[in-house]
Amino acid sequence: MKKLSESDLALLKSRGKVTSGFTTTRDHGFVKSSSNTCFVKSDKNTIIDEVHKIYDKARSVFGREFDLPYIKFSKRGKVAGTANWFRNELNFNMVLFKENKDDFLIRTIPHECCHLFARTLYKHITPHGRQWKSCMLRLGYNPSRCHKYDVTNSTVYHKGKYVYKCSCMLHTVSIVRHRKMNRGVVYRCSRCKGVLIFEKYAGKVSHEDAIKGL
Repeated sequence: MKKLSESDLALLKSRGKVTSGFTTTRDHGFVKSSSNTCFVKSDKNTIIDEVHKIYDKARSVFGREFDLPYIKFSKRGKVAGTANWFRNELNFNMVLFKENKDDFLIRTIPHECCHLFARTLYKHITPHGRQWKSCMLRLGYNPSRCHKYDVTNSTVYHKGKYVYKCSCMLHTVSIVRHRKMNRGVVYRCSRCKGVLIFEKYAGKVSHEDAIKGL
């Protein structure tokens, strides 16, 4: 793990975001070991390193500073990554990263970083409009919008839904709450205050599909 440059170190120290010359876990997701001077190398750190490289390149290409983003690794399902300009935050799907590392580094990470660059550089933008495409091209990346990763292992599957009804509407509950009600625990609707009555088991479907046709 390389140390921050002197300019980055001075900038982050002024904002209280540096510990011993390295970015902190809270701010940039580094995985810190028991030692005060070294960090555990991991897939997360690989992503963080790449984000820093892209930001260094952007500073050179655009001739200005960009605040380093907060980096999260909690994205699931079909989405490989997201960018939130208001929180200056990037969020990546680690399952898809582990299965598509090479492409992820040259496509997904730059894609999300450029969303933050475009929003910083331009006042009015569309998510994948000409400003975002311009940022991708100027940094030397292909401005493709969608990935083609196999999402089988990262798909978030629906849990089993149990349908209950009250006086005004239908509800879906988890197996945990369903078992509690079978043991005599009473749950009431927050709207009409009516007691929830069991209707049917709907299977592993969405809430909308569970109550469909009832």
